[in-house]
Amino acid sequence: MLKIIVVLFMLIYLRINVYGEIRYSEYTNFSDWQEEEVEKSDLVDVEIEKRYKWYKVDKIEGTYSIENNNNIAFPYIDRNDYIIKEFPTYSIEKPALLPNRIIEEKMFYRYRHIYPIKYIHIMNVHSDFGKFGISELNIFIDNEKVDYNFNCGYCSVGFGTYINDNNIYQDNVYIGLDKTLTIDLNGYYDANRIKIDMYLYDPLLALKQYEIVFSPYPAVTRPQYFYKKNISYFFTNNIFEVKLFSHKIDQSWLKDVEWSDWNYSENYIGSSFSWEVEPQLLYRYKDTFYRYYKINKVYFNHNYYANVPGVEYKYKDIEQYKTFYRYRIRTILDNEDDGNNKDEQNVNIDNNEVINNDISYLNEGGQARIKDEIESNIVNDNCNANSMNEKVDKKDKKQTRSIELVFPPQLLYSIAQANKNSSINNKILGLDGGNKFSKISSIASFLVTVSFLIIIKRILW
Repeated sequence: MLKIIVVLFMLIYLRINVYGEIRYSEYTNFSDWQEEEVEKSDLVDVEIEKRYKWYKVDKIEGTYSIENNNNIAFPYIDRNDYIIKEFPTYSIEKPALLPNRIIEEKMFYRYRHIYPIKYIHIMNVHSDFGKFGISELNIFIDNEKVDYNFNCGYCSVGFGTYINDNNIYQDNVYIGLDKTLTIDLNGYYDANRIKIDMYLYDPLLALKQYEIVFSPYPAVTRPQYFYKKNISYFFTNNIFEVKLFSHKIDQSWLKDVEWSDWNYSENYIGSSFSWEVEPQLLYRYKDTFYRYYKINKVYFNHNYYANVPGVEYKYKDIEQYKTFYRYRIRTILDNEDDGNNKDEQNVNIDNNEVINNDISYLNEGGQARIKDEIESNIVNDNCNANSMNEKVDKKDKKQTRSIELVFPPQLLYSIAQANKNSSINNKILGLDGGNKFSKISSIASFLVTVSFLIIIKRILW
């Protein structure tokens, strides 16, 4: 018995579709497109379309630039239009890493040298003989004898004739004591290529002294690149015993040199006292320069389109768009033609009072009552009850009962409220005050619910 009651109460809260499957009409034609949003539902079919502004591009070319190093007025890069510039000169400075830059590195030899020599100064000559006897003075460049010019502060008569005439046996050629002889080589020569041979004579055994300076400058007061002071004790018995003093510059001669700038060579250059050589890694690079340009957007017009509106206007501006909607509707078909028509019942909710054609229930003291009178046939002391008040007429073997059911008002209010909501939803769909089928369905559900309540009452009664 308890299970039957539970099942019946569960059925009370079910919305019973007494007419079977819902049938719909065909959709209407689609409406015109509109910007106002329409929501899709069971009765409303909606199509959505995004439309954009379309434009063509006027391209204005700028200059070629390294990537990301362009003029900001021309922000767009054309990778199909470029040139490659090579920089064949190697540099000691390593280039920065830039997009599309190719860097080459190679081992070179850097070198520098002391500036070449043009002048030889023989100065501060001294001899106890009273004069500095020098019978011959020869200059060699790469071991080859060369001519030269000279300037002497005080020298013997005919000094220029005898000093470089290849005759070493002469006693009448000399330089005055403490005087300077300056030799002009008539050209600049690296110091390690120069050799000087001096033939001296002196009949006295005494101190012989002189200083030699190699320099690119004619004035002895200027920087003295190479310097040597020579002091000797010797004598010659006769002219045929002249003594040779040969001088070739070496590291010991360095004094106040001036160096050239660094130069570079792929080939090794031997170092010396006048040449400095060291390995050095050098770099070179080549860059790709791209054409940069700017564009002007020329719009087709101020309208919005889903597709290309013109052949030239093929670019879509994805930031400028609008959303358009169009819809079509359908309705729920009535079932009046199916032979299942029933009298339509009016259900109104007003001040907690619900009125049906033959059934009324009122809220009295927080309770609701249903009163009804029905007739039923009695067979073998069994009866069917469709209401709660029952009156029996045994004479005619018919029994009429009057049954009154008292039940909570919340249940009836829920039923009525569901009916009311159904009508409101139908109005939103534009079904002219609510679909007749929906009303009948709600009323039928209400009647079935009441019938179940009467049966329950009867069982308990």
